[in-house]
Amino acid sequence: MNKTFVFSALVLVCALMLPACGSKNNLKIEKVSGVVTLDGQPLADALVYFTPVGDGAPAFGQTDAQGVYQLQTASGSIGGTTVGNYKIHFQHEIVIKPEEVVTKINEDGDEVEVVEEGETENDLPAKYGDPETSGFTAEVVKGKNTFDFNLESE
Repeated sequence: MNKTFVFSALVLVCALMLPACGSKNNLKIEKVSGVVTLDGQPLADALVYFTPVGDGAPAFGQTDAQGVYQLQTASGSIGGTTVGNYKIHFQHEIVIKPEEVVTKINEDGDEVEVVEEGETENDLPAKYGDPETSGFTAEVVKGKNTFDFNLESE
């Protein structure tokens, strides 16, 4: 897995955990879901990130085979996030070099099996990977919220 992706995921998890540590342990979650498409076709296995503008709880979701996602917050609330305005960005990792086990000779002359790290890359246009440039925003309100996003491969 790409180190940048792992680092980004770790930062997001840490950011999502902050609201759960404060006095706002009982976040009021509103349901948020939708569909992500790329050039009009469902985009499977994409990550959708909702980054709050001002008040709000960071949230994320992963699309299924039909491109459908449901948001989840760090508090463990599946299906939504808090009321507020959000900037949206996306990540869709593809494997460009799979992880593999190879046999190497160590300094003692012994054969040892070593796992070589695989590599992935975000195959979406770069603008969609940044909440400042993706062009997508959303306002989560009380009740059920549906936000569909159609990305274009350029």
